[in-house]
Amino acid sequence: PPRSTLFPYTTLFRSQQRLFYLRAQKPSWGAVKLRLWLEQRHGIEGVPSERTLHRWLKKARKVKARRPHHQAGKGMICLVKADRPNAIWTVDFKGDWWTEDGRRLLVLTVRDLRTRFVLCVRPLKAASEELVRRVFTRLFNRYGQPAAIRSDQGAPFCGVGPFGLTRLSVWWMRRGIEVQFVHRGSGIDNNAHEEMHRCLKREAITPVSRTYSAQLRRLYRWQVRYNHTSQRCLGKRSPQQLYQGAVKSLNKLSVPTYPTYWLTRKVRSNGAVKLHGSLRHIGRAFTHLTVAFEPIYFGYLVHFMHLTLGSLNPQKIGAGLLPLRGKRSASGGYAPAGRPSKNS
Repeated sequence: PPRSTLFPYTTLFRSQQRLFYLRAQKPSWGAVKLRLWLEQRHGIEGVPSERTLHRWLKKARKVKARRPHHQAGKGMICLVKADRPNAIWTVDFKGDWWTEDGRRLLVLTVRDLRTRFVLCVRPLKAASEELVRRVFTRLFNRYGQPAAIRSDQGAPFCGVGPFGLTRLSVWWMRRGIEVQFVHRGSGIDNNAHEEMHRCLKREAITPVSRTYSAQLRRLYRWQVRYNHTSQRCLGKRSPQQLYQGAVKSLNKLSVPTYPTYWLTRKVRSNGAVKLHGSLRHIGRAFTHLTVAFEPIYFGYLVHFMHLTLGSLNPQKIGAGLLPLRGKRSASGGYAPAGRPSKNS
């Protein structure tokens, strides 16, 4: 065949070779960066599209499929806004890193969204629900309860069960606190908290201290200094001047109440209930709590407090809870607060 016919194929072959070589040098780069590099540095004309480059990498097994992420809080509505102090607390983990003596640091940070007042900078041994619950109990006793708590979709705040709830977030809901999970592109995020983390890393962690106790002292001194430093976004006032705690009284844990004609079952430690002689999985987040089953034409709708967790078909052997797959609301997927019942 004539040379003009072979030219496109040779060009594509050379593009593939350069793409694979560059990918080996930059294994963290995706198709977008790789294409820009090929255009700018190598001066290749007519570089294939990003989708084509990604298909080449995938065919050559040089990329891994992304792990699917669950949709936390899908279908629920956010009601609380950060229009006053103590309305929304943001929470996240900063870590982990090691001091020079080999001690691990995993720091739990809690901050008021409106005033940017840092409530807690506390290292924990592990990101467990029990340890985080103890910290929040102390914070509630000292500052009062907020109207809402916002977190990302990481453990132990968010899980893979219905609405992404865990035992920790269910515990918040039972105290009348609205649980908010961050959803990218919904207009509500945790960027302000991440900005505070960058400041924490720059001023209190880099470089790390020699000993664990010295690092703790740096963290606590940074918390005091941050709260007393004037910030331009706050009108040249400090978070300490603007923050006002809520009424220091702990709400009792609400006891769910349901209509009398609904079936009620207590969830076992393994996250299952016994219904019609067989175990049906509901979720470990509701362990030792009561859920209700509303009869419908093909089975039951499963309820917990004000939430409809999903449906369950008892005719299917071993079938568990089927979560609802409704459309997410315009304001994002969040869990509204449950008011304590009168019997609590």
